[in-house]
Amino acid sequence: MIRYIIPKNHAKDEYTEEEIREMMNHINSYPRKKWNGQAPIDLFIKIYGQETANLLGLEKIPSDSITLTPALFKK
Repeated sequence: MIRYIIPKNHAKDEYTEEEIREMMNHINSYPRKKWNGQAPIDLFIKIYGQETANLLGLEKIPSDSITLTPALFKK
């Protein structure tokens, strides 16, 4: 899913740590069919708790705001 947002011809080094975290929050908020429509972040929070997620900078992105295209970084 990373390649949905960062095309192959772009280096990952072009992005800040904050942008990478934002991208991963979008990817991990996307519901997966194999987990009965739950997002990876939901499962992480169930196992490790919201406090741990907050410490790691993990945020759940609302379903209607998830962007899995290069437009995520358009300013």
